[in-house]
Amino acid sequence: MEAPVTSRSPYSPLAARAAKLKSVVMNRILLLLTALLLAGPAMSQVPEMKSTDAKKLLKGVGNWVLADFAEDPADKLDARDEVQKALDGLAKKYPGAEVYRYLDAWGEALAQRAGKYPKAKGGKLASDETPWGRTLSYWVPKNYKPKDGGSPLVLWFRDSDLSEDDVAAIPIELQADYVIAPVMVPSAEGEELLTAARLSFFIDFIWLSKQLRIDRNRVYVLADSDHAAIAAKLCALAPHAVAGLSIVGEEGDLPAENMAMIAMNKSDSLDDAWAWVKDAPVRNPYPTEFSAELMDIQFGRVHWVHARKFDPSLEGSVAKINVKADRASNTITIDAENVYQVDLYLNDQIVDLSKPIKIVRNGQEIEVSTNAGFMIVLENYRTTLFDTGTVYPAKYSGIDIPPKE
Repeated sequence: MEAPVTSRSPYSPLAARAAKLKSVVMNRILLLLTALLLAGPAMSQVPEMKSTDAKKLLKGVGNWVLADFAEDPADKLDARDEVQKALDGLAKKYPGAEVYRYLDAWGEALAQRAGKYPKAKGGKLASDETPWGRTLSYWVPKNYKPKDGGSPLVLWFRDSDLSEDDVAAIPIELQADYVIAPVMVPSAEGEELLTAARLSFFIDFIWLSKQLRIDRNRVYVLADSDHAAIAAKLCALAPHAVAGLSIVGEEGDLPAENMAMIAMNKSDSLDDAWAWVKDAPVRNPYPTEFSAELMDIQFGRVHWVHARKFDPSLEGSVAKINVKADRASNTITIDAENVYQVDLYLNDQIVDLSKPIKIVRNGQEIEVSTNAGFMIVLENYRTTLFDTGTVYPAKYSGIDIPPKE
């Protein structure tokens, strides 16, 4: 039943107006206080660096990235000294490891490349000869402006390279904002198919990350029914590398834990698969709890845990890890099967780097301390295929995992 409508005079008495205004103001204040209280813990853990200070990191870090792309050791050393000089200047305001709490500032410094990007005209199909002997054609979106931020990327599993007609069939919104690149799926079977598709997937990913500024928290994989299973398997090998998977067909028999880390859509048509990408969720770059099956000896990295010694092929069992970080107690819990040693990449969103960290491995506890440093940030950037969306300034290596009792 609808509420009755009450007729009111357009002119309220002054007292009534004042009371109404006071009520509105109080409600707004309460809403603001509630928002601040809810935001408080996150803000205290990962604060925002002042823009004037963040700019001091941009040039040196950007120059290191450019020198790394050019494989110029001398320029890398000069850039390293430049970063150190910037940090020395910031030391009074951000002492010790404090400067490494500002993940957005470091990520932006990596992505900015000192403001120097290869020329790429928006709204055009680009074609490059890669150093690996493959010609790669990819779509540069109309709104591509690297100095204003990265563009999301769709890796499209296909039988052939990308053409103008292929792009024309993609929704206009995606053409405007998304980089679109083909992953070539060969006519092969079994291990030969997996190896060839894997090379295309990761080599194209590396090349695109060098040529364009990609928003690494918005990388999506798309495949039709012929290629759905191989696309899903590659995502399962490195679930931290992509935000979402949109397929026509079935993904095949894959570890549920790995697939749970990826937003996934199954459609009846390619048009519907594309439509899902427009509103697909972004990646959570720093999950504090996840589980994974380590399917291949070459793929031991999952988010901030890198299994260095494990056996994915023991008869009757698999290599698995279950990881949980609790920042309040500064504890990392690792339960694992057939995993013998791991490295941890850490930041202040996962644990408090200024305090000792308790690590519980299959029930056995150790306490460690770790130092943060910009060379660890740069090392992680390289090993994660130039991932500017994840920043880890601390690393603890060689953590032995005892067998389960």
